[in-house]
Amino acid sequence: MKPKILTDRVYRFYEGRAFNKEAKSCGDEDKMLDYCLRKAWQDAISRERFAGKGNSVILQNANQIKRKLKTELTEELDRINNDFSFWHRNMCEDNAFGMRCGVWQKFINMAFKYMYCAYQKKEIFQQYDAVFEKCHCPVDSIIAKKVY
Repeated sequence: MKPKILTDRVYRFYEGRAFNKEAKSCGDEDKMLDYCLRKAWQDAISRERFAGKGNSVILQNANQIKRKLKTELTEELDRINNDFSFWHRNMCEDNAFGMRCGVWQKFINMAFKYMYCAYQKKEIFQQYDAVFEKCHCPVDSIIAKKVY
């Protein structure tokens, strides 16, 4: 049973601006995965876009990077379930397409966040139930300051 505060926050995130009308009415899991990956990508590359890196290799390879994560999520689910930490580390260390560890981490974490919200609200992505329990809490400077 999920804590009520978590459930409330997930619902507020879903009902807020995170999911548009089209996504909220979407019943197709593949289309919803594409939506979640697009939203996660926007979150992950915000620094790339606004740090004067408009010609970033990462931005130039956006389609290949999103396709790579989608392929991993759809074709390698057993491997992800068996050893999430190993899979996550390998993804984050993959510097193909100009990717850096922090961008991979943000992209993966945000993808799972959007997927989890859809899972809770729309009851899709059931096959990721075990993965959601293994996701890492991202630790950035904001989290570190709160902890210390």
